[in-house]
Amino acid sequence: SVASASYAAEKPEFQFRIGGGALHVMDHDQTGLGKVDLLFKPLTRFELIPVVGAWFTGTKDQYYHAGLEKQLNLSDHWALFLGLSAGAYVERDGMDLGHDLEFQSRIGISYALDEDQALDLEFGHLSNARISDLNPGTEFASLSYRHIW
Repeated sequence: SVASASYAAEKPEFQFRIGGGALHVMDHDQTGLGKVDLLFKPLTRFELIPVVGAWFTGTKDQYYHAGLEKQLNLSDHWALFLGLSAGAYVERDGMDLGHDLEFQSRIGISYALDEDQALDLEFGHLSNARISDLNPGTEFASLSYRHIW
C-alpha cells in the first residue's frame, strides 16, 4: 500500500526535495526559481521537520535558508504542509528585498506517488519582516519532486 503523503508508519530519517518555479509571481518582473531542500527526521512531539535549503533564480539571486515545516495528513496520498524559515538573501541582478536577512513563510500540498516519492506544490512569501526601511517582499510558487529515505 502507498504511504501517506507525509510519512510511512516510521518517520523518515531524511528527505530530498528538488524543484523549480517562479519568484515574484505577483509582480511584472517574474524570474525562474530553482530550489533544493533537505528535510530531516521530525523533532518533538509536534512533529516539526527541520529543513535547510537553497534557491537560485534566473537573475542570479540566491537564498540560503533554515527553518521548520509541519506536515498534516489529509488522506493516504495527500498532505498539507506549512513552513517558516530564515536565511541569507544574496541579491545579484534581481529585486532588492531591503536586507540580507529574509524570512520565508509557505503553504503547500503534497501528493505521495508511493512510499518513497512525492510531488509538492507550494506558494509562499519572502520578506525581511520590516527590519529594514525597504521591505517590498515578494511571492514565490514551485513544483518539486521529493524523495524519502
